[in-house]
Amino acid sequence: MRSVLLPSLLLLATSSLLAQGGPTHLVGLTAQMPAVVQRDQQACVDSFCQPLGFPQTTGLPYLGGTGWDPVQSGSWISNGPVIACVDRNCNYLCPIGPVVTPGLVTGLEVVESQNEIWATDSLANIVQMTRTCPPTLISSCNTGLLVTPTRGLSGLAVDEGRQLVFYCGADWVAGTSRLLVSPMGNPCVPFYNQPVVSLCSPVVLRPLTGLAVDWGNQILYMTDGFQTVGWSYVYNPGGPSITFTPANCCFTTVGDNMVGLAVQTNPAVPLGTPCANGSCPTCPMLHTLDGDPNLGNGSFGLRLVGAPAGSTMFAALKIGSCIAPGTFLPGLCGPLWMLAPLWGSLGPNFPAGFGCGAATVFPFPLPPVPAFAGMPIASQCLGLCPGGGTTMSNCLSWVLQGN
Repeated sequence: MRSVLLPSLLLLATSSLLAQGGPTHLVGLTAQMPAVVQRDQQACVDSFCQPLGFPQTTGLPYLGGTGWDPVQSGSWISNGPVIACVDRNCNYLCPIGPVVTPGLVTGLEVVESQNEIWATDSLANIVQMTRTCPPTLISSCNTGLLVTPTRGLSGLAVDEGRQLVFYCGADWVAGTSRLLVSPMGNPCVPFYNQPVVSLCSPVVLRPLTGLAVDWGNQILYMTDGFQTVGWSYVYNPGGPSITFTPANCCFTTVGDNMVGLAVQTNPAVPLGTPCANGSCPTCPMLHTLDGDPNLGNGSFGLRLVGAPAGSTMFAALKIGSCIAPGTFLPGLCGPLWMLAPLWGSLGPNFPAGFGCGAATVFPFPLPPVPAFAGMPIASQCLGLCPGGGTTMSNCLSWVLQGN
């Protein structure tokens, strides 16, 4: 299969990029009545679903973690002793099972560029695991933090583009937290270690229970279980050093404290309907994404289902969003829901099967490059049928994201 080379095409457009747009949706597991909360950080609006049978968090106050998996479009959740992965509706993608970390999980992050899950644990370790069901242990290092029943590591986030690890040490007796930042290559040796003080509201920030990072927009999010705050950051690799500036706060509560925090990828937006002419049958083609468009997701691709078997399919790409009325080209059964000229294409693919039941995926691995974050892309599938007909799918608008 022939496909465009992503880095070379993206470099042609980086000068026109803006920070990735759309609302920021944070997700976190609640402790006592386990639910996965989705928080619109800008509007301070919460929604949630409940994973059936997931146990509550008890014991140490810093147990639990949440990490967003862009390969499966789901959340890894842990209450400390067990771990599972659920989709956006809390259906299990990976069932409940025991953790493999040396201690109990206190923070989670999916590092998709390495196809790994990282965690902090109750023994003050930073742990690397396989992103499999169930996860298996790869390695761990110890941060040297002295842990007690009321003090320990309580959150983890990774900036894969700049190779940074953020983690938190919280003390429930003193009521304080410290933020630590280290390089991914040596995660247990921080170059930054400072107290966390929220300046965007008179509401006192309690000890932190989770961290998440939107590295496309360079914002670190923190939660004390009820409120979530965002700090923008600037990293200087020459130091190395990092500076933070308070950016936003959200004080919506759900009646139960969140343990863990992650940034959920914004979904694609469809436009238009499929069409066919000539020898192509009218099939209910549906173009979706195969995984989330997170930079670093090497398993990402464009999916097409319901295509006519025996056709030759391509995926057209354009920097920008799907737009009506689009572009009409001679011979096609309908419009390209994007403005010409096109940016590139993936394919050809040759869907197998019978009738209108064919499915195919156009692989489109994404590199963890910060300069590409925020690029809007439109994609639409086009097909040629034996005998001269054409067929086209809906269009999808999606944004390359770093989180």
